[in-house]
Amino acid sequence: ASIRLGDPDLALRFGSSFWGVPTILHHLVSSCATLGDALDAYIEYQSIERHSYRVSKRIDGDFVEILYSGDPSAGDDRFVVDFVFSYFSVRVARLAGARVHAASMEFSYDEPASTAFHERIFGCPLAFGRGRNSVRVRAEALSTPIPSANAEVRALLGDRLRALRETMERERRYSASVVECISRRTGGIAASESSVAKALGLGVRDLQNKLRGEGTTFASLRENFLRESALRYLSEGSLELKEIAYLLGFSEPSAFHRAFVRWTGMTPGAARGA
Repeated sequence: ASIRLGDPDLALRFGSSFWGVPTILHHLVSSCATLGDALDAYIEYQSIERHSYRVSKRIDGDFVEILYSGDPSAGDDRFVVDFVFSYFSVRVARLAGARVHAASMEFSYDEPASTAFHERIFGCPLAFGRGRNSVRVRAEALSTPIPSANAEVRALLGDRLRALRETMERERRYSASVVECISRRTGGIAASESSVAKALGLGVRDLQNKLRGEGTTFASLRENFLRESALRYLSEGSLELKEIAYLLGFSEPSAFHRAFVRWTGMTPGAARGA
């Protein structure tokens, strides 16, 4: 949309006028006592919302540095960074009931032809091409009170988010272990549910129950892994189809061909040429 409209600042405009989604974390942040409390709560529970970025903080004397790190696939794209920073800037203003200026900001991308909109939104010294994305604020600014603070709501939602996070961590632990086992059972050898269960020291039924509790199945995890791996190999373009089939554990290229059509609705050859 930014390219089609010829507007390189579109993500800044979108972020600065986006009110957010009323998630549990959104309401928890609104119920915090101060901006510092809200920042800590967001950092603690941000993984629940599965964004393509993570926020962390570092104390530096009289300043607090808020660091943004993105998913390698998209998180450091200028438009993602612009959206996140502009949204958080106006979100902080709405929480505090007044604009809170940063002391300075750094952007990983090179300086745009015009920074007028950046300057209007952020109102602080800006530095570009620094290889990282960060915001520095005075520590005293984080003691700014939030008018919508509600200790009872904060405690209630904090308990709920803590339980959700613990559940998600358990899910990632088992699912990630299964995917790791599947990734090792390649090279003409198909990963089976029984072989993975054995590698994890579990019975097949035990493994099924654990994955069911995480909202997934062995078949789903295996197909997702094989599909994503196949698409990656095809996009790289350095391997023949029979070599990809072998690496993914298919005994015959024809079996890989049928599976790929089932996963994507197109043949491997068509996907490679797309």
